[in-house]
Amino acid sequence: VGQVNVRNRTITLPRTKNGSDHTIYMSDQLVEVITPLLEDKKPTETVFIGAGDPRKILMSLVKNIEVPFSLHSLRKLLVITMNRLGITLATCSACLNHTATGNITLSAYAHATPDDMRLAWQAVADFYVPRDATSINSRRTAA
Repeated sequence: VGQVNVRNRTITLPRTKNGSDHTIYMSDQLVEVITPLLEDKKPTETVFIGAGDPRKILMSLVKNIEVPFSLHSLRKLLVITMNRLGITLATCSACLNHTATGNITLSAYAHATPDDMRLAWQAVADFYVPRDATSINSRRTAA
């Protein structure tokens, strides 16, 4: 819970694979879904009950729904979607927390700003879950 900042609409993942913290910018849809899950929780608690290693959670999900996919396939889907939406490679890379090491053009000239990343995450969310008059939470409780 302490890594989620609803007011700033960010989630901070500390010390990621490349050694740096990574900020994910929350879409309107994610803010709507996650806000009720944070109520009455301490900063040291997890957002989701029983949350632990994301890879183990994903393996359990794959086993239960019997549709094979991986974290890599989800990241690949994100890039494919961003590409189709016209989002720049620099912004795609930044959203995935890739470093520009070895790519002179990206490291020297093409930089994604926080606003670029925020707009990219929102565009992807709108592509998969369009914003409309009916909220996500009310659709979920109606189902």
